[in-house]
Amino acid sequence: MAGIAGSNGGYFVDNSYSQFDSVGMAPNVEIISIRALDSTGFGEISWIVEGIEIAIDQGVDIISLSLSSELYVGVDDIQRIVVDKAIESGAIIVSAGGNLGPFGSGSGIPGALPSVITVGAISLVDDKFVSVEESVVKWPLTGIGPRINFENRIGYPGPDIVAPGDRILSIYPANPDLGIEGGSVHILSGTSMATPHISGGIALLLQAFPDASIHDIREALTGSAIDLFIPVEAQGRGLVDFKAAYDMLLLKFNEDP
Repeated sequence: MAGIAGSNGGYFVDNSYSQFDSVGMAPNVEIISIRALDSTGFGEISWIVEGIEIAIDQGVDIISLSLSSELYVGVDDIQRIVVDKAIESGAIIVSAGGNLGPFGSGSGIPGALPSVITVGAISLVDDKFVSVEESVVKWPLTGIGPRINFENRIGYPGPDIVAPGDRILSIYPANPDLGIEGGSVHILSGTSMATPHISGGIALLLQAFPDASIHDIREALTGSAIDLFIPVEAQGRGLVDFKAAYDMLLLKFNEDP
């Protein structure tokens, strides 16, 4: 996930340095890595909450969560409490919508919380881009609304926005439990891969517009997204368009490009 968000293209693979043509969304962005899951990608809710609390203490601008849970107990849920605390600290939270599609699975927690930017995944037909109309389709397993049934979120569509999440190449850490020694690169799919595309892009927007608020960023992303002409439950406001989001913020802040 870190590679998708901010790699400069240089990877240590099998203990030797390799330079790839591709880079992350925001090359050389400062990344604070906080491990909240185990080596297999699973963990306790309390671990995630603790990870978010550490991020708050570190004063991060963006919390990128490539994870999702169906566990939620209402307004007193510890995930909701820590998310609200993070938002109050000024952090923008971006979270995966989950991979429980194609039917009305909704987004998991924390993505389903209203203050979080929730990300779904799209695919490219034949791995190439011709046009939005011809090339972009919904990734089959991306979570589709309505979201988890709680409070006034009943019937709310799945993701807020979608980004590339199918067959994404990035770095992969050493993991003896999975037989991966010395680090490597892998192609993976899911809303977890789509999420750091959004997080990295937001980092670039904040670099260009440091006075932009959480509301400004969300409004720019959702207001400029490209309609894919698929159900809103699957795409939210549509495919992210960072150039258009930048132009919206430029107009708002009336700054020179």
